[in-house]
Amino acid sequence: MDENIIETQRERTMTQKGLMYKIEQKGNARSKCIKALNVSSDRIIVALTDGSDKATVRSIYKEWMTIYEDLLQLHQDYQGLLNPQEKIDDENWFSSKRSVYISIKSSVEQWFQEKASEMTTYTGASKMSRSSSQLSAARLKEVQRKAELQERIKAHEERKKIEEERLRLKMKEDELELKTELQISDAKTRVINELERSMVEDQDLEDELQNVQQPRNVSPSMKAFMTDSVLNPESASFIPKQTMETPVTNTVQFSSPLVSQNWLL
Repeated sequence: MDENIIETQRERTMTQKGLMYKIEQKGNARSKCIKALNVSSDRIIVALTDGSDKATVRSIYKEWMTIYEDLLQLHQDYQGLLNPQEKIDDENWFSSKRSVYISIKSSVEQWFQEKASEMTTYTGASKMSRSSSQLSAARLKEVQRKAELQERIKAHEERKKIEEERLRLKMKEDELELKTELQISDAKTRVINELERSMVEDQDLEDELQNVQQPRNVSPSMKAFMTDSVLNPESASFIPKQTMETPVTNTVQFSSPLVSQNWLL
């Protein structure tokens, strides 16, 4: 009683990691048992169709039943570790295999019944019974073959889903790569445009500075003086020559006695 309580408490306090390990352990054991049962099923089918005696078939069938019962127990233990949705999915997967094993069990039991009713002589009835047994074995083979085809169809569908998902991820990856390249190209274009704008602004500023340092409409002599003055501080001061624009001083003399001075005009 105490051991059961301790075991229940351990199951309740099982960590997620421990639960996953136990599920994997039970699943592997069940898979191994299924493989062994499939091998034993093939032996039974051969024994039913090649005219083996009752003792041989009974020995093989006893071994088959032991493995089958172990499989049912492992399946029950494995189901007890799953959540409700996982139980449904797993049971749907296991049901096809169970139907094959049930068909094999029924065929073997029918074979024994037919053997028990056979006569020791080769009468028409015994031949009919033998034919019926062979038909049962043939039907069993078809049931097994159908189950195998169903499993192959399911595997093909799973592979198809995986390939579709892989293709979708590949297309998503290619799209992301193209978008990344486009963003990089846009960034480079912005940098180039900014550099061009900066170069134009620098050129405009340089032109303005040159215009300020060297005024327009300056006579050659003034330019030369400015250049000499800058290059030679001891040069003579610039004195412009008299031009036509220089005012001319005219002297006007009045003859009046009251005005005895000259006026400069």
